[in-house]
Amino acid sequence: MDEFSLGTALYHLLQNRLYLGQIAHKGQVHAGEHPAIFTEELWQRVQLCLGTKVVDRPARRRPSSGFLLTGLLFDDRGNRMSPSHAKKKNGQRYRYYVSQAILQHRPDEAGSLKRISAQTIEDLVTDRVGRIVRPTEAGQSFNTEPLTIAHEQVSQHVHRIMIGKEMVTLSLVKGRLDPASLRIRLDQSDLLSEDHAGLQIRIPIRLKAWGGEKIIEGPNGGSPTAQAHVDASLTTALTRAFSWREQFAGGSARSLEEIAARERWTEAYVRQVIELAFLAPDIIERILAGTQPRHMTVDRLVRMKLPLYWRDQRRQLGIAR
Repeated sequence: MDEFSLGTALYHLLQNRLYLGQIAHKGQVHAGEHPAIFTEELWQRVQLCLGTKVVDRPARRRPSSGFLLTGLLFDDRGNRMSPSHAKKKNGQRYRYYVSQAILQHRPDEAGSLKRISAQTIEDLVTDRVGRIVRPTEAGQSFNTEPLTIAHEQVSQHVHRIMIGKEMVTLSLVKGRLDPASLRIRLDQSDLLSEDHAGLQIRIPIRLKAWGGEKIIEGPNGGSPTAQAHVDASLTTALTRAFSWREQFAGGSARSLEEIAARERWTEAYVRQVIELAFLAPDIIERILAGTQPRHMTVDRLVRMKLPLYWRDQRRQLGIAR
């Protein structure tokens, strides 16, 4: 067994509730007949150490489930937030992260935020990591797609994320980022601290109901009072979208496959991004001016399958004209 596999096995071993004299069965925890090896206090300290201990490990690939923060996200009582889906009346499936305390029928042990929209927290984390990581640190190549780059940035620089109703804390991989240079790239409302475990970025948040979902609103999360922030990835995607639409409409490219081969992108990426050329003009103006909601990222837009009617686009994005 290699070092990485051994570390993974040990990590899961130390999370076994048998040490507390308990037995977990079908999502429920019962008192066992065997004596506890750990006290409750020691158990909690071990779980805290598991969350803050940094080990060298290869960069993780984006999970096949499409959940960017799988294995990284915890509630503010130390429970892992696990991927989940819900299907609404309109037939659309929505992605969530749900506290394991809820999934295991232990609601009293859940943190202050039991469930969060996956897109909401993923947008916030990728926005923050994108700010603090210089492009040359992302390991991107000419034909690497932006969504892959975002995942690499998160997995290489963040080893734990804790979320509560009022704060999101990013624990950074130790030794990768210099605190002095990091401070000038943070948002004014973010708090940077350092201890034996490494650097932590605390992001104050405010939750707001929007379209039946809880979204994060605040200085970085889409507040109408936030300072303008031009999203370079989004403006670049817009530029490509209009260029590719013109190539296709003008006849200089006979298909999206030809554009993809010429530009050295995948056809799936070209097909997703070219749809941005059909955004309402006022939405495009906001993006170029940097006054769009902070949840409006390339990732979110290409996943949303926006309607062609501009009125419906504004409604779905929560933008008043």
